[in-house]
Amino acid sequence: MIEATTRSTATIQADLAVVGAGPAGLAAAAAAAAKGLKVCILDETFRPGGQIWRHLPGEEPRAARRLFAALAAPGVQVRSGASVFDSWSEGGAWRLAVSGPGGRLLVAAGAVVLACGAREEFSPFPGWTLPGVMGAGGGQALLKEGLDLRGEPTLVAGSGPLLLQVAATALEHGARLLGVLEQAPWSRLSGMAPVLASRPAKALQALRLGWTLRGRPYRPGWWVKEARGGERLETVVITDGRREKAVPCRWLFCSLGLVPNLELGRLLGCALDGGVLAADDGQCTSLPGIYAAGEVCGVAGVDAALAEGRIAGMAAAGAWNPASPEGRALVRDRRRARAMGAKLLELFQPRKELLALPRPDTLVCRCEDVPFSAVDPAWGARETKLCTRAGMGPCQGRVCGPILARHFGHGLDTVRLPVKCVPVEVLVDLGED
Repeated sequence: MIEATTRSTATIQADLAVVGAGPAGLAAAAAAAAKGLKVCILDETFRPGGQIWRHLPGEEPRAARRLFAALAAPGVQVRSGASVFDSWSEGGAWRLAVSGPGGRLLVAAGAVVLACGAREEFSPFPGWTLPGVMGAGGGQALLKEGLDLRGEPTLVAGSGPLLLQVAATALEHGARLLGVLEQAPWSRLSGMAPVLASRPAKALQALRLGWTLRGRPYRPGWWVKEARGGERLETVVITDGRREKAVPCRWLFCSLGLVPNLELGRLLGCALDGGVLAADDGQCTSLPGIYAAGEVCGVAGVDAALAEGRIAGMAAAGAWNPASPEGRALVRDRRRARAMGAKLLELFQPRKELLALPRPDTLVCRCEDVPFSAVDPAWGARETKLCTRAGMGPCQGRVCGPILARHFGHGLDTVRLPVKCVPVEVLVDLGED
């Protein structure tokens, strides 16, 4: 599929470019390839699978094997370690500028599926930047890549079903699990019963996790108040709002949930709906030829991602028919998964007490070492960036942006080239293209 290569840029021509190789992206690529399209998959990680199917070589998750096998189909090309940092329309095709192991890459495609996934949302507390404190999903990613926690005292805290999975993974890797803190109270968690009753497969998964974690404390209505330590984490102070307890701890995995990665879609000019990319029944965004699937359309889990990815791939190939038996099944799966995702977001809403945890010297922007005291509540996103450099570090506001929105009411800032940090050399046009 590589049609032209120069010293500075390789150019790939494809019928469909898929950004992201998680469940949504893989499902879209498989569906499009089955209809004869040439597909180029671009993903930042070393191996396809996204965060949920992250794995070591030779240890592919069973649920992903069929889609992994589809990557070997003729006309499918996977570019791993590839970051899309710019995109535009030119000559009737969409262009994606990519930074990867081979340098700069240009992908020209008739259609694009945005399956960019999501990242973790954090709620700062004193000590949240200490070594040994990290996001729950980030901790799970490290565990799947071989992090050894044998005998290490470990605590999992935050909100959402992901906490249980992370705790189970930590146990599998030898951690001395001290417990799981869920900030949502029992009164809200009881709302999970009718949700699981309507989804037997999810109920079975929950039962398996419960069995794996049997005997380990599970504390709804508790959260982390402070992390203490010198060069790394030593103690975690936990609370239920009335009582406090200091727990000696070496690893703390915590997060509040997920934030959709909307930057590329916003750069292209895709319309938003409720803070996520708007998509029609065929997963097409407000821009013809640009489709969206999975968490960029709202956090709803792997079932929604798989259904929407397949719909997007078929739609890009001109083969989407919602009235067909397959179409009706996909529409049903999408609707059920989205309904469950919305219910989970309601049940696991962060409590207001978390907003009071940061002290004046607690960092709000880790990249630029900006404390909460440096942010004037009267400022918006732009003033905060200009006066403090919050959001101008390597993560480009992906961590501190949601924090500033939650604590100070900031709206979305503009998205500009490059949407991802890339080497300067890939931004330089050498005039050889």
